[in-house]
Amino acid sequence: MLAPDGHTFGVLREYFQHYGYWTIALMLLLENAGVPAPGQLTLLFASGLSSSQHELRLSTIVVVGVAAAVLGTSAGYAVGYFGGRLVLQRYLRRLHISERTTQRAENFFLKHDALSIFSAKFIDGMRELAGPLAGTFRMPWWRFLLFNFLGAAAWVPATVILGYLFGRHLDRALRVMSNANLALAVMALSVAACWWWKRRRSRSIQLEQV
Repeated sequence: MLAPDGHTFGVLREYFQHYGYWTIALMLLLENAGVPAPGQLTLLFASGLSSSQHELRLSTIVVVGVAAAVLGTSAGYAVGYFGGRLVLQRYLRRLHISERTTQRAENFFLKHDALSIFSAKFIDGMRELAGPLAGTFRMPWWRFLLFNFLGAAAWVPATVILGYLFGRHLDRALRVMSNANLALAVMALSVAACWWWKRRRSRSIQLEQV
């Protein structure tokens, strides 16, 4: 049973019971296409719920997640391939992806080539840019598709397992968080009091030395 402070989690649980698979598909599709969407967070949360809510099945989450990740990255590839660098730059600007992030992604891509498509799934920031960059640099489609699928087939199950393991202790964690509110407040006040006392003492010492 959820602790009182877990009301938001309760609302999310009810939502995911009805729209969980669609939400997973949409968020992962957007994230892997290049849109800054909470795809990984959605996947973690949904797989965590599967440990206590039988409406969501791990096997279905994995299938939906892999398919959405592959399709999303492929859509990003199409944007880069047919639009070229100019369209890609406009696309990234509209999505508020910084030039620094884009440059890091380009360097990573040029260094690792096809392996970057696989490993990008495990790196925040790279996950959104791998598809568009692969298309812009004209990576052969068959090679892109292969590493795109392999990356999704590794990343999605790994994320689902982590979410599931966390979800098994979610209710307990919420109860602990609820009971810890007072303790955290006391700790915060203690830290603030120590900081104030040390600062006052430091000032006194400085005044004595003048």
